[in-house]
Amino acid sequence: MYKAYSLKLNNNFSGFRNKKPKEKKEIEINLSDFCEEDGTIRGDDLIDIWFPFEKYDVFLSHSHMDEDLAYKFSNYLEEKFGIKTFIDSQVWEHMNKLIKKLDKEFAYQEKKGTYDYDVRNVTTAHVHNMLSVALTKMMDACECVFFLNTKNSFVKEIEKTPSNQTYSSWIYLEISNISSLRTLIRREESKIIERGYVHDSVTKASAVTESFKIAYGAEEIKGLPILKEDDLLRWERLSNENRLWGANSLDALYKCVPMKFKREGEK
Repeated sequence: MYKAYSLKLNNNFSGFRNKKPKEKKEIEINLSDFCEEDGTIRGDDLIDIWFPFEKYDVFLSHSHMDEDLAYKFSNYLEEKFGIKTFIDSQVWEHMNKLIKKLDKEFAYQEKKGTYDYDVRNVTTAHVHNMLSVALTKMMDACECVFFLNTKNSFVKEIEKTPSNQTYSSWIYLEISNISSLRTLIRREESKIIERGYVHDSVTKASAVTESFKIAYGAEEIKGLPILKEDDLLRWERLSNENRLWGANSLDALYKCVPMKFKREGEK
């Protein structure tokens, strides 16, 4: 990962156009194909099938309630810049489907007609870890991370706690990764020519409601520069003027809205 931005958009952004979601092929597996003779499951092989790794330019972090907006934005990036965007729900199978397969095989007690609670805890923990590792690897491999900053992502205020909090454990993981993953230059940046411009913007956290609530600190989001619709249009213009396409078009974004990570201990 090289750069990260906080994205402030709405569904009426002029750059979006309606497009049918890509059809995702459902995965059907037989767990016996992933088991050794002693019954041990080959976890790495299971991850490769359920959460496969592919090359993407951008990782889009978002609330599951913003999937439609996330998909529209990924279409925009592909059409205007030739950028390939990773959205987990568009590429990977849902983790709950894998958990159910494991539970049916290892946790179901046929005589009682119920599931063993302790075994279910173990299967769920393993699948959550698989997804966590897969997400972290994907974020690390992508050059740029966009965080879709909406009212569905953050808690506005919880009594005396800080304002930047989220109820989503997955958003918590991804935001935490932004501040802890290595930051590397993956390629030589293009030299961008443009007229003078001043960028300044401010973000505010909003509320999200879930049936089961645990709040996680998400203060790292404050350190990310904000992208608004006018920034996207300027990025689009600058990329076109410099004839940039694909990952190279991200260089125009870095020129429009500069950002630098600050690691712990840095001033």
